[in-house]
Amino acid sequence: MKHKHDKKDKVIKQEAAQAGRFGLVGILNTLVDIVLYNVLIMLFLIPAGAAGVVSGTVAMVNSFIFNQRFTFRVQKVSRARIITFFAITGFGIYVIRPIVLTFFTKTWLWPSQIVYDVTSFLRLPFSAEFDRDNFALAVAILLVLTYNYITYKKFVFTKS
Repeated sequence: MKHKHDKKDKVIKQEAAQAGRFGLVGILNTLVDIVLYNVLIMLFLIPAGAAGVVSGTVAMVNSFIFNQRFTFRVQKVSRARIITFFAITGFGIYVIRPIVLTFFTKTWLWPSQIVYDVTSFLRLPFSAEFDRDNFALAVAILLVLTYNYITYKKFVFTKS
């Protein structure tokens, strides 16, 4: 019986390590996206919409490289899986994220009101709009991150 338990523990530890690596890659991608976006707007005077497309695309490429080599440790990925990666990632960025942002900034507002009540109680200098927008963004990032991890693991970075 102990052998089965040890094997299960090993799988859980491997899964947790992989999820941790995925989180690190996500943080790096977010930084790449935000920094490049602001550099393009501030230094090169590129309009926000175009800057967002460029920075998001660079972050997606960065995500593919780091998730392939670091998170999932897959040596070779077929063209079909590369296309699948970009379709999955694009769906998360351009479909799921805007739906979640709209839902939490236009429809279901009481969670962000709670965040604003807390930040006001703590005397933090945030407006209700800032708290609402950033709460919505945090929820969107968490949902898309979860969606990406599950779908990458199942459809893109498989060891087969």
